[in-house]
Amino acid sequence: MPYCPKCGVEVEYTLKECPLCEFSIPNIIPDIQIEEENKFPNATNIYPSKHEQLKKVIFSVLLAISICGIFIATLQNIYFSKTITWSRYSTVSILSGIIYLYIILKTNLSLDKFIKSMATNTFFLILLLDIVDGELYWSITFGLPCIFLATIFILSLVKLIRISRNPGFNIAAYIIFLLTLYSLAIDTLICLNYKESIILTWSIIIAFIGFPLSIALLYIHYKLPEQYKEKFRKKFHI
Repeated sequence: MPYCPKCGVEVEYTLKECPLCEFSIPNIIPDIQIEEENKFPNATNIYPSKHEQLKKVIFSVLLAISICGIFIATLQNIYFSKTITWSRYSTVSILSGIIYLYIILKTNLSLDKFIKSMATNTFFLILLLDIVDGELYWSITFGLPCIFLATIFILSLVKLIRISRNPGFNIAAYIIFLLTLYSLAIDTLICLNYKESIILTWSIIIAFIGFPLSIALLYIHYKLPEQYKEKFRKKFHI
């Protein structure tokens, strides 16, 4: 409780003048109110900054190790072979690995851009390996279509998962269905590149299993009563 500066009588916080001598009382903020205001300071989340610092440290360490690996491999190749032969492949692979690390640790891309960036780096990796081979052939005719189709299928799967209101068995059906399509596409590319005719073999077996299984999972998800769905989840630990 405050006291009047003139007569010393105890007064309330809300009074503006002393009830005894009518002396003007200055506006005093109670200590209890100050303590209550400072009791719960504004919370700050320091996790993102620590997480970013940790990623920078990891990237710096792995970058230094990768650069040392390139120099060691090159020096060993020169020492034993008197020229640069196999170390070209390790150099290209390590440089591509550094780009993978940069995409994962140093960039904050959306999922779609992340997938496209990883696919682009993968294509340049196989392209450089093909160039190091001395003959630009398989990276264009086989590698590029495989990576392009894989990227399309992965992006399609992400899109299907996003628009699914009640994800469950349907996600497994989408994955199996897209993997089956990808198997057919890869088998077709192999036939065109090496057999010069489309005679599908192993992908047909996968299709006979994959398509009916995906249809069955879709039926379970959308048509089966909830009580039977629960039995499936318990049975297969889903």
